[in-house]
Amino acid sequence: MYAGLCNHAWVASIIDGIREQRSAIRDHLEAQYLLEVETARLAARRRTLEDIRRLWHALARRGEYNLGDQLDDFVDRDQALHGAVAVASHNVVLQSMYRAFSSSFHSQYLAIFADNELYEPGLEAHAQVVQAIIFGDEDAAVEAVRAMFDPMLEKLRWLSERDGTAA
Repeated sequence: MYAGLCNHAWVASIIDGIREQRSAIRDHLEAQYLLEVETARLAARRRTLEDIRRLWHALARRGEYNLGDQLDDFVDRDQALHGAVAVASHNVVLQSMYRAFSSSFHSQYLAIFADNELYEPGLEAHAQVVQAIIFGDEDAAVEAVRAMFDPMLEKLRWLSERDGTAA
C-alpha cells in the first residue's frame, strides 16, 4: 500500500537540502560570530547613557520567543537588539557591516528555527551580552557572545560529522 510513497531519490534530495542549509547556516554564524565579538567589545568600551537606554529597550522588546509569536516579527526584534549593540560600538564601519550583513541574517535565522536539531540562544544569553556592555566589561561581553555562538557552531560541527558532511 505504501510502496510508491517512499521514493529514495526524493528522500535523498531532501537530506541534501538540509545539509546545504546547515552549511549555509554554519558559514553565516561563523561570520556573524567574528562581527559580534568585536562589536560587543567596542560597545562595552564606548557605550553611553543613551546606548544603555537603547540596549535595555531593545532587549525588553526582543523578549523570549514563544510559539504564538510571529516568527518574522521576533527575528526583526532580535535584529534590532543586535543593531543596538552595533550602534553602541560607535564604529561607523562596523555598523555599516552589520547592516549589510543583517540583510542575509533574516533567512538564516528562519532556517535555524525550521531545523528541529538547532536552537536559537534565548533571552538570558542576550541579556548576558547586554549586561556586560552596560557594565563596561569588555571581556565579559566577548565571553557572553562566545557563550551564545559556540554551542550552535559545535552542534553544527557535530551534525556535519554525524551526517558525513564534515568540512
